[in-house]
Amino acid sequence: MAQGVWVVAEERDGEIRKITYEVISEGRRLADALGHDLTAVLLGSNIKDKAGELGQYGADRVLVADDPRLDPYTTDAYVSVVSQLVKANDPALLLMGASVQGKDSREDCPRDLMRAWLRIVRPLRSRTGISWPHDPFMPGRPMPR
Repeated sequence: MAQGVWVVAEERDGEIRKITYEVISEGRRLADALGHDLTAVLLGSNIKDKAGELGQYGADRVLVADDPRLDPYTTDAYVSVVSQLVKANDPALLLMGASVQGKDSREDCPRDLMRAWLRIVRPLRSRTGISWPHDPFMPGRPMPR
């Protein structure tokens, strides 16, 4: 069974981007409402030492993929790593920032991960009262019911 709320952290030039802290705060709220742990996923090169910062902002654990091939950001590399982690761990919810990088990653997300995400979001909306009026994978389109 799917368990845990995950946040994909963003970094640029070795620094965690501000949007990551915003998404972690929202992830913490959702994780608490669902009784789940919050996990941050940090990808990049030479970024292991930044993992502690994410814990200070509310992440219960941080998964780090530290590899020179992840710097600079490329859609294929990031989506590949995140997809593998999601398939192996089955989080209940995966959150990404509404930044250029986050939108880029979501648009290239494999269809099986999209289906899994929708399987979770529909019941989550009714349990938490949180409403997503638009499909986050395709901004401007109504959220599938």
